[in-house]
Amino acid sequence: MTKTKIAIIGAGTIGSTIAQELKSNLTEYYELVGIMKHSENQIEALQEKFNTEVVTDFSRLLKTKPDLIVEAAAVEVVQEYGEKILHQGIDFIPLSVGGLVEEIFYQQLQHTAEENNAVLYIPSGAIGGFDLMRKMTLVEEPEVEINTYKSPKSLEGAPYLENIELSTTAKEVIFDGTAKEAIQGFPQNINVAIATALATVGPTNTRTVIHSDPDLKANIHEITVKNKEGTADIRFAAQPSENARTSSITAWSVISLLKNIAEPVRFF
Repeated sequence: MTKTKIAIIGAGTIGSTIAQELKSNLTEYYELVGIMKHSENQIEALQEKFNTEVVTDFSRLLKTKPDLIVEAAAVEVVQEYGEKILHQGIDFIPLSVGGLVEEIFYQQLQHTAEENNAVLYIPSGAIGGFDLMRKMTLVEEPEVEINTYKSPKSLEGAPYLENIELSTTAKEVIFDGTAKEAIQGFPQNINVAIATALATVGPTNTRTVIHSDPDLKANIHEITVKNKEGTADIRFAAQPSENARTSSITAWSVISLLKNIAEPVRFF
């Protein structure tokens, strides 16, 4: 069997979890050929740990000749490299799906993927239920709303909260708008809203409400998709990773996707 060569952009908690799983449990289907990170810190340690090339330059990552690239870094990385990846005929899995919020850019990636026989995979990240959401959307355009509940610590550093001090004792709604507006104010916190929007009615039509709750230990996402056929209520609660802004289950959404691509039995 010819193995699919994979490269990862991002060497934080999420990227490292994916790399470890590729090296430990997915070697039948995949070969990890490279990791790209922002700085030169710990390059030798990562090379030794994962037995793969670690680079800081995108052109050097391309020289590892990957068939598929996973992004686990930041929204800006998706916007800078997404089209370049697909243009090379390389499949692309972006975890920072907030980078796809602009419709013109998203459509351009679709066009580039089609023109170059590549695939843009949208992972579920910290949520799921894409099959149900898309079914509801095919029947009739639904009303879509996502409520996200996080602790104040998980929301720290969001541009929207500059000069705003969140309560350490009271629950509060800190944002109510569209998914497109939400990702601009919370670029590291609300990729789930863009994932939901892309699977349904789009970022400008998906209502997004963000709650701060000091008592929470988990990140909670509640999605409602409603039309004449019925209502789907989907709830997810996931523990934060070492990076409090991100759920630890996010990495496993990519691993699940990779297994689904490779294995003879696939779940949709």
